[in-house]
Amino acid sequence: MARIIAFEWNTEQLRVAVGSAKRNLLVIERLLSFALPTSPEERDRPELSVSEDLAREIGELLAGQRFGRAEAIALVSRTHVELRQLTLPPAPDEELPEMVRFQAAREFTSIGEDWPLDFLPLDGDPNQPRNILAAAIDPRLVAGMQKACDRAGLKLKRIGIRPFAAASLILRQQGSDRPEAHLLLGLFGDEADLSLIVEDRVVLSRCARLHADPLLAPEGVEDLIGQVRRTIAAAQGQLGSRRVHAITLFGGGPGLGRLRDQVASELSQPVHLVDPAGGVSLKPQAAGVSPEHRGEFAPLIGALLDEVERRPPALDFLQPRRRPEAPTRRPTYTLAGAAAMTLLAAIVVYGWVHGIQIRDEINTLQTRVKNLEAEEQKLRQLESIVEGIAAWEQENVNWLEELHHLATKLPGAEDVMLRQLKLTLNPTGGQVDFEGLARSLESIEQLERQLQDENRVVAGKSKNELASPQHYRYEFRSGVRVQTPQASQSRQPPAAARPVTRPSAPRVTR
Repeated sequence: MARIIAFEWNTEQLRVAVGSAKRNLLVIERLLSFALPTSPEERDRPELSVSEDLAREIGELLAGQRFGRAEAIALVSRTHVELRQLTLPPAPDEELPEMVRFQAAREFTSIGEDWPLDFLPLDGDPNQPRNILAAAIDPRLVAGMQKACDRAGLKLKRIGIRPFAAASLILRQQGSDRPEAHLLLGLFGDEADLSLIVEDRVVLSRCARLHADPLLAPEGVEDLIGQVRRTIAAAQGQLGSRRVHAITLFGGGPGLGRLRDQVASELSQPVHLVDPAGGVSLKPQAAGVSPEHRGEFAPLIGALLDEVERRPPALDFLQPRRRPEAPTRRPTYTLAGAAAMTLLAAIVVYGWVHGIQIRDEINTLQTRVKNLEAEEQKLRQLESIVEGIAAWEQENVNWLEELHHLATKLPGAEDVMLRQLKLTLNPTGGQVDFEGLARSLESIEQLERQLQDENRVVAGKSKNELASPQHYRYEFRSGVRVQTPQASQSRQPPAAARPVTRPSAPRVTR
């Protein structure tokens, strides 16, 4: 699978996760974070998130990473969308898109006709009133994300909401052991996502701006605890008789560990730290992010997992839920007419087509015969080549074996020293010629006697006494004629008449 880029649209911090699929498993290649030039006074201005300057800045940062042609998933904060729970009359799922759009136009505060809108059904019984979680986004924000991706050479495929992508990740990691209702807490500096998850759906999501980062200042911890209390209180309508059983926080490290203990102590609720990278493969460039800040990338990892597993996200503003196209009988009528015409044509031209089929079959068989003959000819040529290689292999001389034989059969260096060695290949085998120095004639005779065997014939050529002998008194020239096994068998006389070859008598020149 090709590389996928997931990034968060934010006015203060651009977070990017680069992933790919390997055997249906997500591999996180890089986790990147860039500070955006936004002052504290400007960061909460609504018009900043849809400004062209922000789109240009994010596009240039993405383009600087040289991702190439890749698909991109954008996530927006809860503050950038309008999210409301709607109650509709009983209706089947295919009628919900128009009903949700109509009801949202009445209950949403700033929605327009051109606003992308998606929704998530919170129940599935079409005979009961339908509870819907609907979300809408400013089209200028979508246009800005599209411009940023175009500048970076990316294809924008999905636009999701940050807390819903994080919820997808925690539901996947918890599996069937998840509690009936729990609160998912996401920390992004001095910003916190608080999402209430009941069974397998997000039923309430808030984004709160804290007085300070809870990991850096005590007032941030107090503010965070207060926001958790407000969220649980606001969720009582969705919970009914149920209650929140636990709080989940993405990340790790000593800083988050102390924060977990403080929140658990103040709220008398179990708080669990979960590694967002559990179940995925991290390359070294991505594993360098500290555990305290790894939780900030949990929504991006969840969005990448949804894409790798081909699981549609809970909310997607680029591919929202739509009413299925109404069935039409036109294809049926068209198919019936085409079938009638085909049947009529078949009756008229049956004989002609049958003759053509027979001729085509004959031509096909003739072509197959020619192809088989050509393949047979190639196989015969290949067989001849293989036989030639086999014959050459039998007639070849194993020079490594001959060198090993020479090295092991030579007398010691105190008796004989070789000065020159020449290896020659001939039609009947090989020839090893060598020159050397010897301490005595007996050493030369020992050398020639030890080199002699049934496949090697030793022939002494000359032996001369040195004019100024030192340790060695004689110089000599000799050779070994090596026969291959095949040549040896073809030239070997019967056992009864086989002559005994002896080393040649030394010829001494003084």
